[in-house]
Amino acid sequence: MTAVSIGFAPSFEFAMLDFIQAHMRSGANDFLMPWISRLGDGGVVWIILTAVLCLCPKTRMTGLALAIALAVEFVCCNLILKWLST
Repeated sequence: MTAVSIGFAPSFEFAMLDFIQAHMRSGANDFLMPWISRLGDGGVVWIILTAVLCLCPKTRMTGLALAIALAVEFVCCNLILKWLST
C-alpha cells in the first residue's frame, strides 16, 4: 500500500502542476504570485497577524497564543534543529 501511495503522489502532483501551467497562467498572475509567495518568507504574515490580534482587546488571548506558538517554532526550528544538523 505504501509503495502505491508513494508512486501515485508525484504523478498526481505533476498532473496538477501541468494543469495549472496550461490553464491558469496570465501576465497578472505571473507578476502577482511571486510577491504573494514572498509574504511567507520569514513568517511576515504570521508576525503581522500576531501584532494585529494582540492590539485588539477581544482577540488579545488568541494573539498571545499565536505569539507563544511562533516563539516555540523559532526555538525548535531555528535554534535546536539547525544546531543539531551542523
